[in-house]
Amino acid sequence: MIEADADGAAPIAGAPTGWGDAAIAIGILMGVVLGLGWLVRGAPPSFDVAISAVLLRTCPGWLSTSAEFVGSLPVVIAIYVALGAITVMRPTGRSLLVVVAALAVEVPVEVLKVVFDRARPLAGQEIEAFGSTASFPSGHVVRLVVLGGLIVLLFFSGSNRSRLAATAVAGIVAGLVAVGRIGAGAHWPTDVLAGILVGVAWLIAITSWTAGVRVGRPH
Repeated sequence: MIEADADGAAPIAGAPTGWGDAAIAIGILMGVVLGLGWLVRGAPPSFDVAISAVLLRTCPGWLSTSAEFVGSLPVVIAIYVALGAITVMRPTGRSLLVVVAALAVEVPVEVLKVVFDRARPLAGQEIEAFGSTASFPSGHVVRLVVLGGLIVLLFFSGSNRSRLAATAVAGIVAGLVAVGRIGAGAHWPTDVLAGILVGVAWLIAITSWTAGVRVGRPH
């Protein structure tokens, strides 16, 4: 049974209750990411090439264009600013810290890009917002996974039905962005897989940090 805190606000539904299990989950996810990074340091694996070839032929142009736009850093920052504006009007300002923590995922993404410095597919020679041309992991996918999870965390932590529905929508959007990035030739499949894993690991860290903390849901 979930108990309300002293101000009458319930903890975030479904959030981990401590750092123990969360640390294990984060360690496993990031271990897989590092393993993928090591695997793709040289020439892309054959399955990367095969999947990319299929999506390059079949991915609709509108999906590739939309994925590039929706997951771009300026657009995501604009959404975070809007979320921040909403959260500061809530009974507690701690939700704003959650928004800032979500945006901070750009730091490990850039570190991984520098460490592995993987070349993009020949069809994609993008320069990222921070000047990187590295492909691993996909920053667009990381952003959409974390952003979707943050919206669920802040606005759909009530009933299980609404939370599951919102999580499903967020997952579909992130999945479409992942497909669009591969179809645009901007990333290899392992890049977007690593992006999903990094995003999920970051969300686990955020939910563990906010477990039992009132995040400003209105009464």
